[in-house]
Amino acid sequence: MYSYSSGTKFLEVTYPLQRWLDGVKDVRAKDPQIADPHMILKRLQNVRNLYPIIGDCMINFMKKKPQPYLTGALLSKESFWEVPEFKRAMTAVFLTRYMLGYKAQRMWKKFTVKDLKLNAR
Repeated sequence: MYSYSSGTKFLEVTYPLQRWLDGVKDVRAKDPQIADPHMILKRLQNVRNLYPIIGDCMINFMKKKPQPYLTGALLSKESFWEVPEFKRAMTAVFLTRYMLGYKAQRMWKKFTVKDLKLNAR
């Protein structure tokens, strides 16, 4: 599981996502009817082109940390789609957790239900 996350590498690749968060916060300050950017990110809604920004961050992460993915995963679209879905999904989950400020991973038996569920109320 640790292969699909790295705080240092996420810090290097998430600048566009941080700019998106700041931009949505600024727009929300003028128009309070716009949803909270953290909630938008939790629910993965395509507000203000969030999907391409997350996709770019994930590809940049794959460039910075290629080990857990297939060799040459970024050489072509076909080779990218050959990477197992769970690997891309794990990267997206860890990226979202990093951006939302969740604590770093812990030993599996110390997780609570709140840690495992993004939509816990």
